[in-house]
Amino acid sequence: WSSDVCSSDLGGRNFSYAELAADRWEPVLKGMPQAGVASGMPTGSRLAAIAGETFRPIATPLTFSGISQSVVNSLSAQFEAAGILPVAAAGSPAPATKLKPANATTLLGGDSVVVHLARGDIDIAAAGTVTLRDGDKIYAFGHPFFQLGSTELPMSESHVVTVVPNANNSFKLAVPDSMVGTISQDRATAIYGRLGIEPKMLPVRVRLTNSRGVVSEIKFESVFNDILTPLIINAGVGNVLAAQERGLGVSTIQVSGKIGIKNSQPIMIERRFTGSQASAFAASVAAVPMAALLRADFPGTEITGVDIDIKADDGSKSAAVERIAVDRNTARAGDTIE
Repeated sequence: WSSDVCSSDLGGRNFSYAELAADRWEPVLKGMPQAGVASGMPTGSRLAAIAGETFRPIATPLTFSGISQSVVNSLSAQFEAAGILPVAAAGSPAPATKLKPANATTLLGGDSVVVHLARGDIDIAAAGTVTLRDGDKIYAFGHPFFQLGSTELPMSESHVVTVVPNANNSFKLAVPDSMVGTISQDRATAIYGRLGIEPKMLPVRVRLTNSRGVVSEIKFESVFNDILTPLIINAGVGNVLAAQERGLGVSTIQVSGKIGIKNSQPIMIERRFTGSQASAFAASVAAVPMAALLRADFPGTEITGVDIDIKADDGSKSAAVERIAVDRNTARAGDTIE
């Protein structure tokens, strides 16, 4: 990719070289606009304190299973800005299940329903309540999730384990059961989906050989979204490193892998980082090109999967070029220069 990539013939978008070569990916989640003061005065007004209170939507709890608290903390600010409350769930995530046929008792009004962002060895999901079932149509939550508009998210049956009491925002902790359909709309007043439809998901595999030679691997599925997909991949890679590698000190991390494209050459990944923030940089390696690829929205492009291999070592394995010398000052194309 050049310094100013433009593919207008394919319907693509412009990207700077700095954006494509970035070592860190910073998501920007757009949340719901917060309501103003009840009296209609601006929040910064000196009269706001006596004119009324500010009404804000209650945050939607988003549970993270199989992900360490440190990774959840690193994502909290972005999710909270979007009206989402990140919660690190206890226990291990359940394996991704195949679509279960619906019956007359599947997701009736008042039942618990779970909407996934990721499934498998890591699970990111939000639980809510079914408002209405109309045939195979499901209306739920009674409020937006991320307000994504048209989308494609796995919808699962679930059961509530407990209610976590909180004076500001109590919430139900629910466990996902079988997937039964797909959420296709995420709007201001509710989410909507259909039973019996299987969502399109992105398979991700991350394999780590840590500094002690121990190999570990995780596999999960991510939803397709130009902001959420890179964030989920970032969380998955970062969690593998956080679980297996040192949190403080200098390390060297080598990352190789590919983003598969149907009927095309894969996007190859080959990066190496060293220093005290090597893990944070390595977590973004696949997220940066994935974010650019999804945002470019090339017609007919189908991403088939992400495979990442990581090799970690303690200490700094780096070198610096001190001097380069050549045997002449001018040359022609094809000449050999010592």
